[in-house]
Amino acid sequence: MSARWQSQPGSSLWLFRHEWRMFFFDMGDDKSGTKPKRGMPLSGKLLSLLVLAVVHAFAWVVLRGLPALHDQPDPMLVMATGVALAVLFSMMLSMALNRSVKALFERGDLDLLLSSPMPAQSIFTVRLAGIVLGVAFLFLLFLSPFAHVGLFIGQWRWLGIYPSILALAVLASCLAMVLTLSLVKWLGARRTKTVAHLLGALSGAVVFLGFQLFNQFPDESKQRVIAYCKPWIQEGGLFDQHSLVWLPARALFGAWLPALIISAVALALFWLTSRYTCRFFIHGVQQSVTAPARVRPMSAVSAGLHFRQGLYRNVMHKEWRLLLRDPQLLSQIALQLLYLLPAVFLLLKNGILLPGMAATMTFLTCSLTGSLIWVIVAAEDAPDLLRSAPVTARHVQTAKLLAACLPVALLVLPLIVWLSLRQWQAGLITLLGCGAGMLSVACIHLWLSRPGNRNQLNRRGQTQLSVGIIETLSCFSWGGMVLGFLAAGSWGWIGVLTGIVALGVAWLLKIERS
Repeated sequence: MSARWQSQPGSSLWLFRHEWRMFFFDMGDDKSGTKPKRGMPLSGKLLSLLVLAVVHAFAWVVLRGLPALHDQPDPMLVMATGVALAVLFSMMLSMALNRSVKALFERGDLDLLLSSPMPAQSIFTVRLAGIVLGVAFLFLLFLSPFAHVGLFIGQWRWLGIYPSILALAVLASCLAMVLTLSLVKWLGARRTKTVAHLLGALSGAVVFLGFQLFNQFPDESKQRVIAYCKPWIQEGGLFDQHSLVWLPARALFGAWLPALIISAVALALFWLTSRYTCRFFIHGVQQSVTAPARVRPMSAVSAGLHFRQGLYRNVMHKEWRLLLRDPQLLSQIALQLLYLLPAVFLLLKNGILLPGMAATMTFLTCSLTGSLIWVIVAAEDAPDLLRSAPVTARHVQTAKLLAACLPVALLVLPLIVWLSLRQWQAGLITLLGCGAGMLSVACIHLWLSRPGNRNQLNRRGQTQLSVGIIETLSCFSWGGMVLGFLAAGSWGWIGVLTGIVALGVAWLLKIERS
């Protein structure tokens, strides 16, 4: 083994071990007011062990009831598995894009590493390998137990899970890194952060949205599409069971030749990416460090006009500008909006599914409002400055709540109006459910949320478990109210009751804290 890969300070293996530690460090406690801890916290380790135990037990039950894999699995099973792997790949690409942006722009250590005696090629290779393992970790956490149980009961072919998942992770990571570096070259470092985060959100949902869009087609159109595509998957077609498209699926079922091919392709792609994009990587790091912040000129007159238009207008304008300046936050919110689209399509198309879609829209409206309220109220960047302002705290809080609720209200109000024109009772109940839900999550966060950082949005339920549980219960309650009244008459009062109980629990917890 060459000295380059020995686990000595400054070697590639030493740097890779550091990358692996940093991956678990990101899973550590991120509570405001507490000192960050190295590595995954004890609760995270226990949760991971519990997940592994549960998935191993589930795999044991499933594999004991399935016939053993053989050399020639059913073609339709291979194709269905290939489609499932395509969905997993879209999720991997989303994770890889976000991790590439973080590795390039947000870690803040690349400038220091590139100024060290270590070769830039080694730094980039290790960083890319860290992205690959970070992407593969979550999927292997849930899928590797099937390989372990399969090996234990004599079905060794399930070990093909490892090469297929790792090969897809390599492909997603290399594609994400090349795309991120290309965006840096074309758009510059600052715009790349926004675009890459939005692409990450879109790529994670594109397959899901594609299936949902197909479901909106009329039955005749669906039959035409199926009839047109059917020859492609039949024997001799472009995508029949012997097509290269299904290599990852055949490798997952233990075929050694497909596993060998996709592993070789993944290694070659990794080598090519690390070899021929290193120069662009260095250029991207230099841009992220040296690119000046864009300052839009503003005249004194226009600036003065902004601050003479009222407290509420100024506070809302300030909050919306902060939201637009945070690309990662925008991508997370955009992802919630993307998952709202299927409910909107079904609501506009199918009256039979109206109760369920109206309830889903109510739940997602409350959830999106809760995210915005937490960001704007609990994750305020300058709370001391606002406290020292010559205005009452109540007026500032009201302006912040309006800044969070108005965009969501403007988003769902046209749908409620459309629904009211078709069935005024359904529109009124949905309006009441959305309004009550938005008011409830606003009160819950005002009473219980503690100060936090914007980058804790996806993990706010971990840092404040009770708030997350009460918020989720409230969202389900008001969505259940809409579903109950529209589909089962008086059953909607159960949702009203649980929503009030959630608010009461939040009020009692507020009294205990004060």
